[in-house]
Amino acid sequence: MTVDILMATYNGADYLNDQIQSIVNQDYSDWDLLISDDGSSDSTIDILESWSNQDSRIEVLDTGIRHGTPQSHFLDILRYSKNEYFAFSDQDDYWLPEKMTLCLKYLHNLEEKYGKKSPLMVYTDMSVTDSNLKITASSFLENSGKEKIGDSVQELLITSVAAGCTIVGNAELRKVIVKATDNVFDEKILMHDWWTLLVAACCGHVLGIRTPTVLYRQHNTNSVGAERYNVFSKIRNQKENARKYWASCKQAELLYNKLGEFMPCKKRNIIAALISTMYVNKFSALKILRKNQLLKRELLKRIGQCMSVLMRSNEMVKE
Repeated sequence: MTVDILMATYNGADYLNDQIQSIVNQDYSDWDLLISDDGSSDSTIDILESWSNQDSRIEVLDTGIRHGTPQSHFLDILRYSKNEYFAFSDQDDYWLPEKMTLCLKYLHNLEEKYGKKSPLMVYTDMSVTDSNLKITASSFLENSGKEKIGDSVQELLITSVAAGCTIVGNAELRKVIVKATDNVFDEKILMHDWWTLLVAACCGHVLGIRTPTVLYRQHNTNSVGAERYNVFSKIRNQKENARKYWASCKQAELLYNKLGEFMPCKKRNIIAALISTMYVNKFSALKILRKNQLLKRELLKRIGQCMSVLMRSNEMVKE
């Protein structure tokens, strides 16, 4: 069963060969690599054309669109996927050889349990490395303070836990994402991986695998880096954290408006409860979060969330 691996590139020449080589080295070989470039000015295009000439499974797309952000770029590439499964790939990481085999094993288990007509997704942990792929943290989830977050809708609505380069989904999930994303440039979509995770969790099923399958390379030009969780930093930047929190609520509202009618009643009600906290007084919002188990489980993070609610301003929740 073929997997469409979807790669977005932009001035990625420094590490691109390593990443493509790691895909070629996968012990699962039934894949097509679809690559879209966003107007690179370095040697990225030459590298892509060289690989495309070497391997018939590698295709360079010409979408005719300039995106400017990873989220819009990846969500646009997703429209070109036609096979049974899809996976996202960054341009600068390194996949461990067993990545696709492991992810497909667990995805097939989900299919046996829920059926292929259910939107399904798995994601894994990563090992964080320096620019030379020397491991600096064995677990990205632990390093970023996300190791205790489960796969419940309540937790995933307010915390992005799945890195895009670890995600593998089925065709039904792709179909629903494309349906929900008529505008890939919608600013309420905070990141393609979080959007994908939410669609899967709210309309189907998600499984997190705590095994690292990717070497997550950190360097000077990462679009999104592996920030180590630090409670004191969170306190210092509480205003910005509050802005991000309410942005996640607006993202949930967009999802509800696009796909609410397709969600199971219980999940739909949970999302509606989160959305309602933007439009009631702050203390009522806290009561709603508690009643619907939408408060974060760890005490310090829960306190930070409550502070974000109490710091809410009209600017944070406006259209």
